[in-house]
Amino acid sequence: YWTDGRWYPLGQFADRVLDPMYLTLWVSNKERARTPAPLSVEFEVVSDVEGAPMSAWEPEDVNMPILPPPGDLILLPGTTAKLIQAPYPLGNLFFGPSGIGFVFSSENEGQVRSGSNVDRRGSLLMVAADGRAKTFVRSDLLRGLNRKGGAVYDGAFLVTVDYWPEGGNRYGGLFQLNLDGSFSEIALKEGHGGLSDLIPAAEGGWYFVDFENDNLWRLPKIGESETRVITAGGVPYGLGVVAQDPATGTLYCVNWKGSGWPFGGEDAIYKIVDGKAVLVAKAPEGQSFAGLDFARGGRFGTSLYASTGKQIVRVNEDGTLTPVISGGEAMGAMRFNPVTGDLLVVYGEKQLLLVSGRG
Repeated sequence: YWTDGRWYPLGQFADRVLDPMYLTLWVSNKERARTPAPLSVEFEVVSDVEGAPMSAWEPEDVNMPILPPPGDLILLPGTTAKLIQAPYPLGNLFFGPSGIGFVFSSENEGQVRSGSNVDRRGSLLMVAADGRAKTFVRSDLLRGLNRKGGAVYDGAFLVTVDYWPEGGNRYGGLFQLNLDGSFSEIALKEGHGGLSDLIPAAEGGWYFVDFENDNLWRLPKIGESETRVITAGGVPYGLGVVAQDPATGTLYCVNWKGSGWPFGGEDAIYKIVDGKAVLVAKAPEGQSFAGLDFARGGRFGTSLYASTGKQIVRVNEDGTLTPVISGGEAMGAMRFNPVTGDLLVVYGEKQLLLVSGRG
């Protein structure tokens, strides 16, 4: 039976069924067939429902509700917004080159029901340009609160996972995640225990940040060695998010101060210039930056934006911050759609804020 965004064994269900049930039948000879063979199945579903007929029902993560924005949310003039309700807490996000968004779940083990047969895999949620969303991949690799980053790669995904068993995930490093949930580790030259974000590099390959093996790193190709990008001056101790200016190729990073190791330094945004991390802007007092990305046109222009507290701010060249969206819940990870230019933000714990500024 389906509840809380996942399937549970029917043997654990002891209550009366008061709502419509969703029945899915899987038929396959894959496990036993030695040669390809046609397969046909006939079945009949009979129901006896008192009262008026009820419309078809789907699990909540197949058709996640799209809601109007909250009344206290202040938007950039000329933009519109909608909320997408997810069935589980959300973490980091990324876009594929075609403009499809992907969002990692971020679930504490205590938020998942107990039981030996409960599906404890984590999820990768897919978001279409119009806001339609569904769970796209479920995998053990995606379990827990551990920070994750991702990119579309060769019909699958590259995923970085922060090694933090206490967060509910025993994996750490760089992986290829397949659409069926299977995965394989991709060997890196050095140890990386604090991988938290990954982006495709404009010049080819990928960039990722590590807040334990402190640096911004570049991986030119799968199978080649990763190299440090910050090679001069001091390295911030808690690099957690990376963004690249699509016009100039300049790299920017968010640093998290945290409450101690493995984080440290300033809650700030840095620009990488000639191998040095140069301070651009500090977060408002008592806050930290959660997300960072460059806009792709429309009402947002092509500036650098960041999420902090209950705001989305434009990061000006002089280091000042101009709020463009404010109010409502805390703003988390954020990225701009590379095709439409729309902004997708993790909003609160289980919602996404999709802001359209096309024009």
